[in-house]
Amino acid sequence: MVIRSKKPKTHVIDKGAKRIMREIKKADKNPFVKIGFPSENAKTTDPRKKSEKTNLQIALVHEFGTERVPQRSFIRTTYSEQRMKWTKISALLLKKIYKGTMSVEKALGLMGERGVRDVKRKIRKGDPSWDDLADSTKIARLKKAKKDGGPIRPLLDTRQMHNAVTYVKKLNGKLK
Repeated sequence: MVIRSKKPKTHVIDKGAKRIMREIKKADKNPFVKIGFPSENAKTTDPRKKSEKTNLQIALVHEFGTERVPQRSFIRTTYSEQRMKWTKISALLLKKIYKGTMSVEKALGLMGERGVRDVKRKIRKGDPSWDDLADSTKIARLKKAKKDGGPIRPLLDTRQMHNAVTYVKKLNGKLK
């Protein structure tokens, strides 16, 4: 007579390891955030104007300048000024991802929001390196300011550029 014993059953209790591993795999697929005027979000300009140019096209004119418009970089200069701070923040967020206390998507969203806030601050405060507005532009804006009380500063009179700054997240090859 043979007595067979039952094999002991093992119950695996997952306390979040699978979720953490999924997030680490997402982080390994080079997720990133585009800040500024991503072409995926290219919107037209102020609807009151009859321009066909997108906010991205207008931003490029200001960022790099033309023969008639002086360069007033607000994206590249923000990046240069904030790069070290953004690197430290992303390292902290990556630690949270590895600990399992934050998702990759949430971390990308936080970085995007931070970048947008910093670029908007640059637009509001301006930059000492920016050329002053042309006299003809100042006169036109002074007339307009009497009507609606708007500022007479580059990139800020209609707040079009300021309000259009945004971000998109790319995760697992898909835009979010």
